[in-house]
Amino acid sequence: MTCSRVHTSGFIKCPITHSVFLSLTCAFPVCVSSFQKQLETGRQKIVADFQQLRQFLEEQERLLLAQLEELNKEIEKGRADYAAKLSEEISSFSSLINEMEQKCQLPACEFLQDIKGTLSRCEREKFQNPVAFSSDLKWRIWASSQRNASLETIMKKFKDSLSSKPQWDKGKFLGSKGE
Repeated sequence: MTCSRVHTSGFIKCPITHSVFLSLTCAFPVCVSSFQKQLETGRQKIVADFQQLRQFLEEQERLLLAQLEELNKEIEKGRADYAAKLSEEISSFSSLINEMEQKCQLPACEFLQDIKGTLSRCEREKFQNPVAFSSDLKWRIWASSQRNASLETIMKKFKDSLSSKPQWDKGKFLGSKGE
């Protein structure tokens, strides 16, 4: 408040009256109380928001871990199936090799009489390289690793946004880094 003029007694006359002064001093506790209520409301909102975020993140963690476990089971099943098919192929070739080794022990005329049948069985027994993992499973494993990579990026941005100091300008909150 600006003061008006100097009285002859040497005191400065101020335009603030006693009632204005009382209203200002009475308003101060109301302002403090109002600010404290705003801060308490803000604190409660932060606690509630973080609780909600925590619940969401825990739910997402359970979901993602369940998906990873399912993928792991499918990988194990694929590995077992692959090993069984490969074992079957090896067994088939082993018996064909044994048959050929036995035929080689026969006299030449007997060996040559059955050569057409032997060659025909060899052509039928072509090696079938079994597929260990379907392209769908490979794609889902890749998508899972991409999701994990993007999760790391999101977490870093989230941590950075929470740890940066907010900027204030003319009484208005601008957010972090002037955003």
